[in-house]
Amino acid sequence: MKEIKMSLKECEICLNELEEVLCWLELKLSVKKFKIGRKSEVLDILKEGNLVSVGDIAKRIGITSRNVSSQLSYIRNDFEKDGNKMIIVKVGRGVGKLKLMKNE
Repeated sequence: MKEIKMSLKECEICLNELEEVLCWLELKLSVKKFKIGRKSEVLDILKEGNLVSVGDIAKRIGITSRNVSSQLSYIRNDFEKDGNKMIIVKVGRGVGKLKLMKNE
């Protein structure tokens, strides 16, 4: 390893730059965790056992209905692999309500 000689001021500048890089990395990782959490949030709402609409879920989590629909697709694919089923129950004038059901 090559030894580099720096003044105290140069060391402080280097440390500040490293801190900025670490903060940036931490922010990137936390954003990624948040994205993963959306699927979990939608799944938690479905596991409550109540009939809910996509709009209801979107309002509770604070994301768009389109994003909820995407998360539901991921959840459905995961559940079908495990032999479970997510059903849609129609209520009223074509308003879809969702409920998580297990195959038994």
